[in-house]
Amino acid sequence: MIYTSFDNTISRLSSFDTIGYDKDKQLLKVIFFNGTSIIYKHVLEFDIFSFIISQDKESFYQQHICDQYEQAETIVN
Repeated sequence: MIYTSFDNTISRLSSFDTIGYDKDKQLLKVIFFNGTSIIYKHVLEFDIFSFIISQDKESFYQQHICDQYEQAETIVN
């Protein structure tokens, strides 16, 4: 899994700042500020690129990840 952390001063994120993606397995991991991680399955690479370049990552996450992809696992720390 390859991870990307977003600059919070630019992105103004309130719930997460790091995502990981496994291209071969099509898994997306979103790591939240509270320590919880959610893994989504069958996530298309195109949507990852769109997520990374989106201006409003929180909205993109809600509209294009949460509403479109099935959760594979939730990890609570």
